[in-house]
Amino acid sequence: MEYDTIEVLAPAGSPEIARAVLKAGADAVYFAGNAYGARAYAPNFTRQEASDMLDLLHLHRKKAYLTVNTLLKNTEIERQLYDDLRFYYEAGVDAVLVQDFGVLMLLREYFPDWPVHASTQMNIVSHYGANFLTEYGVKRIVAARELSLGEIRMLCANSGAEIEVFVHGALCVCYSGQCLMSSFLGGRSGNRGRCAQPCRLPYRVLDGRGRKIKTPGDYMLSPKDLCGIADLPALIEAGVCSLKIEGRMKQAAYASTVTSLYRKYVDLYLEKGRKGYAVSEEDSTRLLASGSRNGFTNAYFFVHNTPKMMSFADSSHEKKQADLKEHNESVQSQKAKELLPDEKLPIGGHLTAKIGEPLALVVRSGLTAVTVFGNTCEQARKQPVSESDLYSKLNKTGDSPFAFREMSIEMDENIFVPLKEINRLRREALEGLYHKLVSAYHRKLPLVPFLQMDSPNPDIEAEPAIFVRVLNEEQFWVAQKQPFVDAIILPIRLYQAVIEAGEDREEFAGEHSKTVKKRQKRYIVELPVVLRHGTAEAYAQFVKEHGRAEYEVSGYDALGFAKEMGIPMAQIHAGYRLYMMSGRARDGFRRTGIEHGSVPLELSEKELSHRDNSTDRMLVYGRVPLMYTANCVAKNTGKCTKTASLYYLQDRKGKNFPVICDCTTCTNMIYNAVPTDLTDKYREIAALRPEAVEIAFSTETGTEAEAVLKRVQKAIAGKNKIDPPGYEFTRGHFTKSIK
Repeated sequence: MEYDTIEVLAPAGSPEIARAVLKAGADAVYFAGNAYGARAYAPNFTRQEASDMLDLLHLHRKKAYLTVNTLLKNTEIERQLYDDLRFYYEAGVDAVLVQDFGVLMLLREYFPDWPVHASTQMNIVSHYGANFLTEYGVKRIVAARELSLGEIRMLCANSGAEIEVFVHGALCVCYSGQCLMSSFLGGRSGNRGRCAQPCRLPYRVLDGRGRKIKTPGDYMLSPKDLCGIADLPALIEAGVCSLKIEGRMKQAAYASTVTSLYRKYVDLYLEKGRKGYAVSEEDSTRLLASGSRNGFTNAYFFVHNTPKMMSFADSSHEKKQADLKEHNESVQSQKAKELLPDEKLPIGGHLTAKIGEPLALVVRSGLTAVTVFGNTCEQARKQPVSESDLYSKLNKTGDSPFAFREMSIEMDENIFVPLKEINRLRREALEGLYHKLVSAYHRKLPLVPFLQMDSPNPDIEAEPAIFVRVLNEEQFWVAQKQPFVDAIILPIRLYQAVIEAGEDREEFAGEHSKTVKKRQKRYIVELPVVLRHGTAEAYAQFVKEHGRAEYEVSGYDALGFAKEMGIPMAQIHAGYRLYMMSGRARDGFRRTGIEHGSVPLELSEKELSHRDNSTDRMLVYGRVPLMYTANCVAKNTGKCTKTASLYYLQDRKGKNFPVICDCTTCTNMIYNAVPTDLTDKYREIAALRPEAVEIAFSTETGTEAEAVLKRVQKAIAGKNKIDPPGYEFTRGHFTKSIK
């Protein structure tokens, strides 16, 4: 997809920053109101501040995008969100950035003409996810930050949406910020804009046997900041429409300096093309002086992962090289005034002053013009007004957002005009022009009354089905032999190795052959959580050959892939990373045809009691995957063998977080240090009426898995006393709500 212009998109964490990046040459800004932005601790905007900023931007024909890119609970989405959205819709916000599918569906229902952008936290890595979302009205995709230049090019070429890409600022080590580490370790959800950044803390690396491995530094999960200024020609030629600068938590000096340099080099490329494009050493120094984490990286534009992108020695953004400190302070003190145009909008004017006719002042901006009339002009009896007097009064635009670039006066000789009348005409004309220009962006709300959605849990008595998730053969056979287990969720590679390889043989299941026919289960094949183009191609043949299989999908790319491959949505089980935190989100996925979902991991028992869980699966036991990363612990420590392996990240408190390196997708899965265990809460969980409960195995041995299943069996049987587990565990968020 080709574009007439390339957008430089800058952060606006406050009115001051919005003005700074406007001066610096931003084409658009993104900002949050007082709620629902992914930077909950940024200053953000009051409604009046936002309204004033929108009018200022629109005067300059710039755009503003509202970030509503967090996950919302039922009370938030039903009681407050609509009123907030209505204000910003009527005020003229150009588009809304969303993560929550429920918010997307609400926007489509009540604000159908309002453009919607998919946040990077929707984790779109391929055209499969992009095309799925465009079916539901998404106009622009903010690509996942882990994509290579080639993948970005494929995304641009094969999707019907505009593609926006981050080019500068902080990087999350977790796939596009879909992280649960802050939530499970400290109760502050990154999915709700409250990340405590545990990834910026030190971690040791241990091998699968618990032995310490030598590392390049202590900060194993802390990426350097992204700087893609040298790669702008390649990104523009790939088809990207918008270049996004991260930094709503940064200061105005940072935002203005970075924005001005990206503006400069986008213009340089548009003027001289690739051959004339080169970033000066001085400008590279200015960017570095503005702030980084021990330098910059341009990963992942040209690599899947690399140790060079990590800030192993120090995770701080504030620490700068000593020789750059003075230069940086100089840049900030100047506030780049000499580099930036005045924020006033240049306009034209024409005054007609003819004897016997009313004064007439026309002011214009582009094709927009306003005419105001004054008193009738008279012939001067004493001292006539001069042309220079009129020019002087007209050019006093004061605090208005306008400045005359040109002014013409058509007047008779020997004329008398009260100068206070010229002042009045000028004020009225400028006020009229201002109103006419900004009102063109204001909207009137469609006459569709908002109806709150009630999501009561149906009063049903059926016992939930028992699903077991396994990662290896040992876990599979432990689950297979249990008569109370109804379904097994397993990766494609395990399905092929255990089921397909033996189905036609008498010895299928080996030592378990006697029980396999009696205890045949439903097998649900897990598509990769992150389904990039290459991964999708590798699984296409399997899907073609297994038309009747059931699949679990945990992302929009996998969902779009399944749909494109012709898998009926009734055969799809949505994993918990297709977040259904609100009833509106759950209802939205039902409208896509997905009948089976997952209970969100970040809702408490009380919150779940007000949610319809009747078609969803709920976790009862398992280590929660806190992060999926393209960055690889094995590669960062020089231990990559391109075979599946187990490591541990040990934090400052001695807690060990298992890391499973999945080399089929080149993904690391970082699990919680302790499993969530609600086995003894089984009756309370059953009272929430989920369709199924899940026991998820990750690093457990066969013996450990069997012990867990025995505890579950006792709970199902209604035993009053469940033996306490012989391991440390957590209740997750079942007993404690997230912020």
